[in-house]
Amino acid sequence: MNDCWVDVDLRRYHAGKPSEFGERIEVLVRIPEQVAKKLAGPGREPAMDIDAVWQRASDVATKTVGIPNPPLAIDVRNQNGSTMPPDLPETSNYQDEDGAEGWILKRKPSRSLKATVTTAPLSPQEKKRRR
Repeated sequence: MNDCWVDVDLRRYHAGKPSEFGERIEVLVRIPEQVAKKLAGPGREPAMDIDAVWQRASDVATKTVGIPNPPLAIDVRNQNGSTMPPDLPETSNYQDEDGAEGWILKRKPSRSLKATVTTAPLSPQEKKRRR
């Protein structure tokens, strides 16, 4: 087995409005072979069907894009086994101490996060009250 490659789809959204789509972010994660072997445990070959490998890929993907400040939140929407693409940049966006790496491949705003955290214009009555 070689390094594990996982394509992780994340969603960054406003925590107060979880039903809104927010921003979709695709991250490619590389988990080094030795790390994957440790995650598999003694006597088991590392494979993409091991939950610990998927969890590690989720953690690396989240660290790659950064933990958002409240009221924003992030969650994993989907994960798929992948391979190293030929046009992958040499330098990753994130590298962890164990050698796991993450590359941000795509960002797609489904709905503007800015629109979900801004307030509506003040009504004439509210403007008078605040004077």
